[in-house]
Parts: sequence; C-alpha cells; structure tokens
Amino acid sequence: MLSLATLAFLGLGLGCFGTGCSGHGIELGAGEKELLAETSHTLTLESLDALGPHRALIQATRSDTIGLQSEGLELIWGGWDNLQATWARNGKPTRRTLVLGSQVWAGKLDRLKQWPDASLYTGELGSSWDAYTRVLAPFAERLILTYQETVEHEGRSAWVYQASLAPAADPKRGLVPRALSGTVTLDKATAVRLHAEVQGSLWDPELDCERLVTVNISRSEIGIPPDLAAPAPSTQR
Repeated sequence: MLSLATLAFLGLGLGCFGTGCSGHGIELGAGEKELLAETSHTLTLESLDALGPHRALIQATRSDTIGLQSEGLELIWGGWDNLQATWARNGKPTRRTLVLGSQVWAGKLDRLKQWPDASLYTGELGSSWDAYTRVLAPFAERLILTYQETVEHEGRSAWVYQASLAPAADPKRGLVPRALSGTVTLDKATAVRLHAEVQGSLWDPELDCERLVTVNISRSEIGIPPDLAAPAPSTQR
C-alpha cells in the first residue's frame, strides 16, 4: 500500500509508468497495483483523452454547520474538439461549455455565447474537472488505496480499490481528517477513475465542528462518440 504522499518521491510521470509508455495508456510492471493507484492521483485531461469517448458524472458534497453544499459536473468527452461540460451547484445546472471543432459556446445554459477561441474554456475545464482530488486534498497525505479485485467495466479491465485513512504521524494545524472509506475503480490501461464512492469526515477548528464530504464518480458510454450539436438559436446571445 502506498500513500499519496509517496508520489513526489517516486517521481511518477503523468499517465505513464513501469517499463514503458505508449502515449495511449500505461504499461505495468513490478508493484503494478500500487503504482496504478499512485498514478490515478496525477490525472489530467490528457488522461481522459487516452480513455477515449465517454460520459462522466461527478458529484461532491460538503456538510457542516453552514449546511449541505454540492457541486456537480457532467462531462461528455469525444476529444479536445468534441466535448460538452455542464456544471451544477446545489443540484441546479449553472453553466456550460460546448466545443465542436473550432467553434465554442460558453455561459449560462439559457444564454450561451459563441467565442472565437476554445483554449480559455478547455483551460477552465482542466482546472475544475477533478473534484475528487480537490475535495479529498485534506486527506491526501494519509489516503491509502488498497487493491481488492479485478472487474470488467463496459468491456474494459479495471481494478477495484478500498479507500482508507492511514494513522496520523504528527498532529497538524488546519483541517484534521478523522475517517475515510469507500471504493475506487481504476481503468487498468489509463488509471482513470471509472467509478468512485468515497466519504470522509474532518474536524474544522475554525468552525469548531465536524465536516462530512463525499465524492461520487460514474463513467459510462465508453468508446461511443458523442452526438453533440450546436445550441439552439433561442439559447444563444
């Protein structure tokens, strides 16, 4: 079992490790199950592109004395020039980015505006798509993924891991992790999270309360090119 903190020491490259790399996935070697788990913490949009066309539903929640808050993302990925990302806040869709070839539309769902350059919006997607890493950041140094079994996910070989929390070495200031549990299913070829259900609790010293967090990920329609179309004129401005 390797903790996320080991990643920097290992010096693993993004989306590639072991005895070689093809550019489209991972070639596994010794300690393959542990290394695949470590690589899953370094995913980028390039990793999603290696998986190929698919649909992803990602949701994260946070609950404390302030109340329950949630964020969501539906990502329809067909490639860098064929994608749609829809963000939601507390269960309500808020904005969307749609890229078709050299054309891009972005904005509120009912007021999409066409823009000449997609790089700004794909850059925004690159910094916001990974709610798993962002929400579980306070657990990162103690997060452990332990291999459980091999499964098939929509025809792809995948490994299921149990998420847990390593004992604390030294008490630290700030958010204090108390518990973590759940499962994470990783694509064996790319380390992309195909499915995840993880929940954890932390102590928030500023609010003097316990904070509960969850992350859920589901990827489907893998290998099926999406049938995206330009938005209706009534939704453009």
